[in-house]
Amino acid sequence: MRYFKQYGAKRTGTNYLRSLLEKNFDDITVLMHTLGGKHGTPVDLFHYLSKFSNDYIGFTEAASAAVPAENSLPFNDAQRTFMKLHASALAEAVKKQQLHFLISVKNPYAWINSMFKFHHLKIHTKKNRWMAAYSKFIIQLCTEYNVLYKSYWEHFQQFPQQTSIIEYDELLANPHNLLQQLQQQLQLVPSSPKYTTTLPVSLPTDWDNFESIKQSGKNEFNKEFYFQHKYFDELNTEVITIMNNEIDWNIAKLYGYTKADHS
Repeated sequence: MRYFKQYGAKRTGTNYLRSLLEKNFDDITVLMHTLGGKHGTPVDLFHYLSKFSNDYIGFTEAASAAVPAENSLPFNDAQRTFMKLHASALAEAVKKQQLHFLISVKNPYAWINSMFKFHHLKIHTKKNRWMAAYSKFIIQLCTEYNVLYKSYWEHFQQFPQQTSIIEYDELLANPHNLLQQLQQQLQLVPSSPKYTTTLPVSLPTDWDNFESIKQSGKNEFNKEFYFQHKYFDELNTEVITIMNNEIDWNIAKLYGYTKADHS
């Protein structure tokens, strides 16, 4: 069994990535919230491995609770059963440095736009009376982005051979390349001779003990929206100005993103 541990802010394609891997490879488990919530900062797994010595169940539960996901429940029987089932193999994977980390990232401007849609908010292209309230929300999101992606980069530097950075546009543009790279690097066993990359939209899954949920009737992401940077059409000048001031562009640049000039 090959284990993957996911990290990434919300709305960066983590559900699609999990579905893609599960669909195309046998004998893998993609962890969202076991060993720490996927939308949080990385957990120091060696600290907990040392603390709990040969108590692998204690290690797994403690590491998962260190940076818990919103829906991680300490007394949930199904979640605890899942952790107990995988505890020994997970501990061994961490010890042998065979746990592979997946860091999902999206262009900050596209991400802010996606987060507004996620919260059912609309950024009007013209100045509107909600901008005073929206500005606080945007600053909060920028701070979250800075904290998360600084921690993810530090994690990548600590475990470069065990970490793949998955850029959202590249994931949509050429998932075949990603699958091929992971298969060759990690000696994964494909489920079929040809990769399946056109998948239904994947809905958020409560926890690791559930398989990915597909949304019937919807087949793919709107790739052109990202490839052609159409998200800028839904951001007004005020939003872009706030982002240009609040995003740590030294961090964003590490992932290949630069400040936009949309004045």
